[in-house]
Amino acid sequence: MKRVKPVTNRPTKLLNAIAKKYPQAWKQMDAFRADKGKELLDWPSWCFCPVAAANDVVSLRNGLQATKDSMNDIRIVAALSAWRFGKSLYLFDRTIYDLLITGGMKGNLPSEFLYKLPEWCVYVETPNMSFHNTTVYGFFAHLSLDIQTNSHELCLVLDTPDGLCSKYLHIGNWTINKALRSALEASDFHYHEVGMVTCDFEREAKEFEPFIALIVYLCTKNAEIEYKNKVPPKPIIKWSKKHGQEIVAPAKSRNLNVGVRIGAALRYAQQVIRSVNHTDATHAQPIPHVRTSHWHIYKTGKGRINSILKWLPPILVNVSDVDKMPVVLKKAA
Repeated sequence: MKRVKPVTNRPTKLLNAIAKKYPQAWKQMDAFRADKGKELLDWPSWCFCPVAAANDVVSLRNGLQATKDSMNDIRIVAALSAWRFGKSLYLFDRTIYDLLITGGMKGNLPSEFLYKLPEWCVYVETPNMSFHNTTVYGFFAHLSLDIQTNSHELCLVLDTPDGLCSKYLHIGNWTINKALRSALEASDFHYHEVGMVTCDFEREAKEFEPFIALIVYLCTKNAEIEYKNKVPPKPIIKWSKKHGQEIVAPAKSRNLNVGVRIGAALRYAQQVIRSVNHTDATHAQPIPHVRTSHWHIYKTGKGRINSILKWLPPILVNVSDVDKMPVVLKKAA
C-alpha cells in the first residue's frame, strides 16, 4: 500500500482547535484533577481525569441539553486534556504496523495489560486506515473511569476528514463485541436520546480490532519504542508555594518511532528468503524463514503469579545480526 503523507502536525492543531472552542477547558480539567483525593474521591493513577470532569466543561458552555455534538465533545475534551501532558505521536514502522492491523485482536481483550499504556493519552498515526469507510489519519487513546458505575473505559477519538469521532468500550475479560455492548448498556440515557447507539456490534467489533491491536502493542513488555535517552515519557511536575504540585504541558509535540529495528530485521529476512536457493539447504543449515507473529502471555516471578504480555513478531529462523540492521526513523515535527 502507498504511504500517505505523515500527519505529525494534526494532533497539535486539533488540541488548539478544542482549546479555542472551550477556552476554559484545560483550566477546569486541571482544577478538577487538583481536587483528586481531596474535595473529590480519589481515582486510579492510570486515569488523568474521569469523564465526568469533561462533562462539566462541555455543559458549562453548551448548557445541560444533550446533543450528539456535545456528547462527542465530552469525550474529545477528556482525551485531549490528557494528551497535552505528553504530546507524543507514536509512529509505527510500516512492516510492524501492517502485521498488527491485519492480525487484529482475536478472542478476549488482554484487559489487565491495557493499564500499562505508556502515557495518560497517546496519539497513534494510522496510514491507510479507515473506520466505517471513513479515512482515519490517526487516533487518540486513553483510559477513563465512569464514577457513577465504576466502569473502566478504553476511549478512542478518531481523527478523520469529517472531524473527531469518539468511541469507547468497557475494559473487562471479554471480547471486543461484549466490551461494546457493556458500554452501551451502562451508557447515559442521553446517548440513546441523541442517537449515539451502536446496533451492529459484530461489524463494530471487527472495525475496532486494528486499533486495539496497535494500542495493546504499546502496552506489551517488549514494545520497541524509541524513547529519548531510552526513558519512557513522564509528566513534567513542578512545585510552587502558591499552587503546590503542578503538571506542566510540554511546549512541543514529540515523535516516538515504534518497531523500527524489528521491522528492518523482518524486511531483511524476507530479502534473504526470496534470494536463498532452497535446494542448497541441509539438515544442519535450515532454510531461512519467518514464523507467524502472535500474542503470548508469560507467567513470571515466584509462584508464577505475575503476568506479562509480549507480541512475538514473525520469528526469524536462521537469520543473524538482527541488531545491525539499518533502520528508518521519522524526523520529529
